[in-house]
Amino acid sequence: DGQLSYPDTKFFLVTVELKNLRSDREIEVTGRNFELFDSKGTRYTPYGIESQVSYSLRPLSSTSVQLTYIITRDAAGDHIRFTFPAASAADNPGMVMLALS
Repeated sequence: DGQLSYPDTKFFLVTVELKNLRSDREIEVTGRNFELFDSKGTRYTPYGIESQVSYSLRPLSSTSVQLTYIITRDAAGDHIRFTFPAASAADNPGMVMLALS
């Protein structure tokens, strides 16, 4: 639960593990695939993945990446929602909700 930034906001960093289960092609993951929700239900989008706008994953590869959010100072991250890209393992876009610990 991060460093203070502007007078009423703070940085909130989330580390996630990405894995491409496909054996035949890369997948492209962007910040638009992630949404952070605080305990009040407010939605935030990240400012990027690591220092990039998007991240390409080679077939059958995995990596840990950091997402950077700027949230209100009184907020606490509650859960994050990931929407799978169209080229994901099942070629079936979907989403998963993950609780933050």
